[in-house]
Amino acid sequence: MYEMLTGRRAFHRPTTVQTLSAIIQEEVEPLEGHNGKVPPPLRWLVERCLAKDPEERYTSSRDLARELKQMRERAVELLGGGSSRVLPVAETVLSAAGVMEGATGGTAAVAIPAAVPRRSPWRRMAEFLLVLLIAGALFAGGVWTGIWFREKQIEPPPPSWKADILLGSATRVMAPRVSPAGDALAFVTLIGPASQIAVMRPASGDWTVLTRPGKPGSMHKVCWSRDGNKLFFDRVGDVPHGIYSIPPLGGEERTVIEDAQGPEALPDGSLLVVKRDAQRNFVIHRYWPETGKLAAIGPPVAPEAAGLAVRAFPDGKRAIFWGRLAGAGAARPRHVYLLEIDTGKAAPFAPQLPLAPPIAVRPDGSAVLAFITAGDLQQVVSVSREGDSAQLLFPVTGKPWYLDGGQDGSLYVDTMDNPAELFRFPSTGGAPERISTTAGNLLMSPVELPGGGILFPHQVLGRRSLLIATPDGQLRSFLDINEQATPPAAVVGDRLVAFLSGGVGQPPLITFASLPDGRIVRRLEASRGTAPQSLAA
Repeated sequence: MYEMLTGRRAFHRPTTVQTLSAIIQEEVEPLEGHNGKVPPPLRWLVERCLAKDPEERYTSSRDLARELKQMRERAVELLGGGSSRVLPVAETVLSAAGVMEGATGGTAAVAIPAAVPRRSPWRRMAEFLLVLLIAGALFAGGVWTGIWFREKQIEPPPPSWKADILLGSATRVMAPRVSPAGDALAFVTLIGPASQIAVMRPASGDWTVLTRPGKPGSMHKVCWSRDGNKLFFDRVGDVPHGIYSIPPLGGEERTVIEDAQGPEALPDGSLLVVKRDAQRNFVIHRYWPETGKLAAIGPPVAPEAAGLAVRAFPDGKRAIFWGRLAGAGAARPRHVYLLEIDTGKAAPFAPQLPLAPPIAVRPDGSAVLAFITAGDLQQVVSVSREGDSAQLLFPVTGKPWYLDGGQDGSLYVDTMDNPAELFRFPSTGGAPERISTTAGNLLMSPVELPGGGILFPHQVLGRRSLLIATPDGQLRSFLDINEQATPPAAVVGDRLVAFLSGGVGQPPLITFASLPDGRIVRRLEASRGTAPQSLAA
């Protein structure tokens, strides 16, 4: 519709990557700047369709069609039409005479405009049908333009993706890495309270734990040597304990380097490792195990996470990492950076795209894999190694934690969203009542509401919300509008609930809604961007 009304695309840039970035980050140029004749109601409708926040857009095409229908039915009124009163001839003559009399010094008179000729009923009907036809054409054209425009913004995804769960909620899987031959998968898993390294054969589903308990620190990352004969992994506590190696068939683990973490193997047998400087910033180093040589490469990175994920290209000449450079300031956005290993120079990779971790490099080095927040979902995106083209692959409903690619083009995604069950236990004993299933990362203590209901978090397709389980077993959304709501939550008095709200990808803020209708009554703007772990009133 925007292109039909203005003669130009809403977002059009020289490259696909720039166009995708504009769709996600930039505002469209106002309609009135290109076509001042567009009626305000139609302009508002188009602006709502192009809103960045999903909560400000139409919730369905049915709502859009309903509003277009209302505009069509009231098209004449919206386009400035109206009725005109035609004065009789005698009244017109008298009025004109009165004016002339006033002009010659007689009594004062009010001038009456000349009569507008009455349009015939056939003409009015033809005008109405024309407006009706235009409105219908705009709607049909808008649907076609939207489909065509969507196809032009980014390369079409592959026909289909089929996902298989290798290890489910019964086994905690973290940081999976595919072997160079593609026949084995190494990962970190929890055995009791401690993390250990394990190797799985996806063809059979069999897996074996390689490391033994008793060593300090938790394991964060594992990687294969380029020949597939070793596994490198780290142990991290408050500080990095070191990087170790172990054969993939089992055996004794050996210390490779102390006080380092985040191993990434290179073709010549050297490793990229991460160490801390005096300010506790992350600094990438290159380490040669055979000689013990260690050299810092690249700029310091702000320590805003437990570790720094570094992934190397197959040729060993470049690597990528995600973060904020030390000293850049908290206001500067975090980027995926491309690091030249020989020179240590780092530059943002595809800065037009809001890429987010986890990140990976395809085994053939043709593309970088990362995530993009698209509406309510996290989507895997493949960006060419030059950063000038991108392709959306598939959405992930859970929280992505790690990503890797196989030689056959398959992808391995690790999510941190184990399901959690909510039960009600009778005070008199007996079997508990299952209320609902929710995402494990949203788990909070249920909030008992006045009247006996229970408030708890929920997540569907990436959108978080608060649900109410009524005493009679019914489930309903707490809020009366389509807005994201997340824990923590607390009852304030008898009529209010405090919780966190905010659009997808936007800083949250503390919000108050009334009981039982879920109507938002107040937002604490001073709390925007905070992340409280609990609320109490």
